[in-house]
Amino acid sequence: MKIIKARDRIDKVILGAALTLAIMPAIGLLTGTAFSMGLYGVNYQEASLQDNPAQYWFVIKLELTVVFLIAFKAKFTFPLFDDAYQKILNFKENNKIVAYIVLYLIVPILVVTLCLFLIYLLS
Repeated sequence: MKIIKARDRIDKVILGAALTLAIMPAIGLLTGTAFSMGLYGVNYQEASLQDNPAQYWFVIKLELTVVFLIAFKAKFTFPLFDDAYQKILNFKENNKIVAYIVLYLIVPILVVTLCLFLIYLLS
């Protein structure tokens, strides 16, 4: 099975989402002030080209990367991931008790353990 496959036609909905998100880095490049994709609050970032050029270019590059990845998704599809997702849904439907124990108890414990282990290794 192929990991990646080109679509027959570009998905216009996904491309529209990419173009909508492309407004933010465009405004940042025109005004010299980049703002992040988060709302006002914890995730919100604002960087001026004059005050902090490193953070400004980081935010612009991050936003452009997200836009290009979404546009890439409009042209290409990932059949391997779609197939794996369908298999998980079928397994969950056929084995509800085992699926709930594995997906909602064991997998989160393993993910948290892996994250803590990586933090321990990197510190």
